[in-house]
This record gives sequence, structure tokens and C-alpha cells, in this order.
Amino acid sequence: MNLLIVEDETRLRHALAYQIPWDAHGIEVVGTAANGLEGLELAARKLPDLMVVDVQMPEMNGLEFIARLRAEHRLPFQKILILSGHDQFSYAQQAMEQGVAKYLLKPAGHNQILDTMLELAEQAKQDMAEWQRQAQLHKKWQAHLPVLQQDLLRQWLQGEYRLTELIHKSNELQLGLDEQDRVAVAVIDMDPLPTDETRYLKSDRSLLSFSLHCIAQELLQAPLQWVCQTQEGYTVLILIDRGLRESADVLRDLYSSVEQLQRQVKGILKHTVSAGICAQMAEPHRLHELYRQAIKALQSRMILGSELVIPYCEANQASLSLQGSIQAERQLESAMETADKPRALQHLEEVWSELMQGADSIEEAYESILYIHSLLIRLIQSQGLRVSEVFQDEVKYLYSIELLRTKEEHWELMKLAAERMIDLLLEARNSTTHHTITALLAMIEEEIDQELTLHRAADRMYVNSSYLSRLFKQEMGVAFSSYVTMKKMERAKEVLLQGGRVYDAAAATGYRDVSYFTKVFRKYWGVTPGEFKK
Repeated sequence: MNLLIVEDETRLRHALAYQIPWDAHGIEVVGTAANGLEGLELAARKLPDLMVVDVQMPEMNGLEFIARLRAEHRLPFQKILILSGHDQFSYAQQAMEQGVAKYLLKPAGHNQILDTMLELAEQAKQDMAEWQRQAQLHKKWQAHLPVLQQDLLRQWLQGEYRLTELIHKSNELQLGLDEQDRVAVAVIDMDPLPTDETRYLKSDRSLLSFSLHCIAQELLQAPLQWVCQTQEGYTVLILIDRGLRESADVLRDLYSSVEQLQRQVKGILKHTVSAGICAQMAEPHRLHELYRQAIKALQSRMILGSELVIPYCEANQASLSLQGSIQAERQLESAMETADKPRALQHLEEVWSELMQGADSIEEAYESILYIHSLLIRLIQSQGLRVSEVFQDEVKYLYSIELLRTKEEHWELMKLAAERMIDLLLEARNSTTHHTITALLAMIEEEIDQELTLHRAADRMYVNSSYLSRLFKQEMGVAFSSYVTMKKMERAKEVLLQGGRVYDAAAATGYRDVSYFTKVFRKYWGVTPGEFKK
């Protein structure tokens, strides 16, 4: 280790430097200084590990020298021994405040000084070793931090933490969540590959999901905007608000971020993605509720189609049940959740075949049938449906399975129940989406005298315009623009029949240009407004 001696008395300075066997103990004297100014110059060049400093010196005393040294040079492991001829508490107090390790009174013997410096050298070595250990730990921590953050986000989505525990862990992992924060969530997934897809194989599904996650992280990861990937392969975007903005503004930002991701992914991967969005913002400990909403909204693409950002509709609040005893049961549950009838029947048949093949007696066969009945009942109830509503007249076979005499009859009953359940789910979901269209129809009626576009309506309703267009066409059977034109033309006809002028009819239907109104009227009714009045 390196030692610098700062002492104004020449004899003492030389004695400290040359009469103490520093070399024998692994300490090298790298310089001596007669005052604080010389000491600063040498310390800047030599960066000593150890220092012996006198208090009373010309030009700059020892305490001033140490203060300047601490201010100008960061040497966290440097140890300083003060030598002072004054037995005053104030000197010792100032020295300790400036981080001096030891304070000895003159005349101190060479052995005492050596022993003290060896003690300080050992402290310096221990400090450096501890710093290196902490630096290594910090390096490892930083390397593992993204993985730990992903784990926390996934556990948070599953509702595994109470609020206080969640806040504590988020601060530990540098996410910085606060109790006053509000959260919103979007669940994003690659759309199913079309049957005529040539660019990708079905086995590329997991690779596409991983690529989506990577693009989302690169594009969207930011303070108060976190991205993670779930075990199911979903990419999840969690948006945090500090409570400073309106909920509608935050959800609009969430929509905007997801739509930006859709465009980016389509441009890079040449494939589309869809997303489900929660219905509202909530406190951090309720994120798992919003997550379930977003998943349920995403599953609606089975009905509405692909490349959409789909909002969760509050009217459909059936709870999810995603557990199963075997793989086929889990896949069956998933298919039921998404109302995918072909896939549900396929996995139901897998469960049926697996259980019935292992039945070697009538008792075992009945036990297997009862097991599948209980599975179907659990799935029915998890979707908020009633068993009698699904089985209808065939419900009697649940209570007396012996009424059906063959395996084929039992299988047909189970298949029928699964088909009815999915039909009921589709019907319920279609009626749920109708609430959105009802609100849109009311908006059209109220603002028939204004220029109302699909994009403007979607923005006001906080939904994606593509989603709204497809939903409107599905519910009403005509495109949005065609429907608006029809309503405007019917209104214009009423105004003209009531004696209004052509200008009045145009104004009442939101057309500022009378000539353009006349053109649209003639195209729709086959005559001009003037001819119609006659």
C-alpha cells in the first residue's frame, strides 16, 4: 500500500519516512510534504492509500488540508492518521468529522505509529474487499434485474401480492410503484396463422410470440409503462398513472400505444396482432382483475376477427376457470372460454377417449362419465350459465346416467351440451357488444345535423375505429357510412315534405355545401331535392 507523509518539522518528517520499517510490512512511502499545499499536489499525483498528517503546519494546516483533499479527490478507502501536539478536543472532533481514522498525540513512538498504520492498512484492505464484493453483487443484481422484474410483473398479474407487499417489492426491483398509482392493462397476442400461410409454420407460433414481446419492449418499455410476457405467451402492457390525468386520457394513450405496436409488428413480421384492453383503471392491487378483463376481451377476436384492439365490455362478467387435471382438460377450458366450437369438441373427445379407454368395467365407465359430467358442469357454471339452461330436456341424464345405454349415447349428450354452451356464450357476447352499437346509434340520431365520421365517433367512445367498424357491420348488416347516409337522407326527405327549403334540408343533415347535398340526395332517391318538392 502507498503512504504519504505531511509534516512540517524536517527531522520528524525524515524520521517518519526512513526510520520506520515500512517496506517490511508491505507499505511504500511515495512522498513527503512540508505543508498542506505540497501535500495536495502530491496526493493528486500519487493517490496514496495511507497518510500521516500533522495538524499545525504553515501555509495550510492539517485539518484544512484534509478538508480540501476530501472536496477535490474522491478516495473512499484512504485512511488518515493525524499527529498533533495539542491535546484539545476540538481538534480531534474536527478530524473525526472529516473522516480521519486515527488521532495520536506527539510525541508518539515509532512502534505506536507503525502499529496504528498497520491497523489502518488492514481496514483499508477490508474496505476495498467489501467494496469489490458489493460491486460484484451489484453487477450480478443488475444482470438478473430484468428477469426478476418480469417475474414480479407476472406474479402481480396473477394477484399474488397484497398492496403493501407489492409496493415494497416494486421498490426493491426499481419499478417504483406507489400506493396512489392507478393501473391499466392491455393483453396482446399474435393472431392465428391463416390456413394458406406460407411464410410461417404452426411450429413458429412461440417464436412469433417472442418476437412480438421483443418489439413491444423496444418500442413501449418506458418509465410508468412496463412490458412483460406471460407463461401463456401473451405480451402484456401495463400502464401506470400517478393520478394526475383523467382515466379516459390514460386509456386513450393505452389504445394509441397498442395501435402503434400493431403497425410496427405488421411492418416487421408481416403478420397481424390483436389486443384486449381493460374497461377502466384501478388500484395496483386490482391489476389481476383488469388482466382477466383484457384476456376476455382478447378472446372475443374469435367472433370479431383479427387485427383489432378490443375493449372489455362490463356487461359480460363471467368468471374464468383455467384449471384442469390433464392437458386436454386445460385445452378444453381454453376453447370454451374463446367459444371455439371445433377445438372444444376436439379436446372434449380427447378427454372422453382417454378416460373411456381405461375403463375395464361398467363401474369404471360410469365413473368416467360422471367425471366428465362434473367437468362440463364446472365449465358451464364458470361461464355464468345454468346447467338446466345448457342440458335442457336432457338434464335428466345427469341424475340417472343409466337411462342412456351405450357409450355413443353418452358421447352424443356431452357433445350436444358443449355445442349448446358455446352457442349460449356467443349469443351472450353478441348481446353484450350490442350496448356499444346502441350508444353509437343514439349518437347518430342526436347529431344528424353534424358531420359525424367513424373515426370521430370511435375516438369519443374510446374504442379502435377498425373494431367499431367491424362491430357495426356485424350488428347492423350495413357499413357505418352507408347507415349514416341513409339516416340523413330520410331526415332530408322529412324536412322537404314539411315545406322546408333545399338549404334547410342540407343544414338539418349536416351538409354545408348545398350542391354536394343535392348530388348525394339525387344519388340516393333518384331525383333532386327540387324535383322531390314538386
